[in-house]
Amino acid sequence: MASVGTTLEAALAAGVNANAYDAPTSGTASALFHGRDTPGTSRIVIDEVRRVIVWSAPVEELWRAVAVFPSPSEVWLTLLEAREANRSGRTQGATAAASAHGAADC
Repeated sequence: MASVGTTLEAALAAGVNANAYDAPTSGTASALFHGRDTPGTSRIVIDEVRRVIVWSAPVEELWRAVAVFPSPSEVWLTLLEAREANRSGRTQGATAAASAHGAADC
């Protein structure tokens, strides 16, 4: 297990209107380096008011980032797709953990 940045719980405790979006790490091509169907989940915590990763980079900047293929960095695209799917009412292949404020606040 590894962690970078803040947790959803810490962001909410600090008063941030945050949502967390999860995506299976095994769904990236780079997961094949570790074996087919290697379990794992990645999470991104977004400040929905400021539209940034909590205390970090703007979400729109990540869409422009080029993921080296295949590599673990490509999970950013999967996480951003999970957020977009949640915001549009689709949750296929990814899940969203809504904040205490509710997903309707996005």
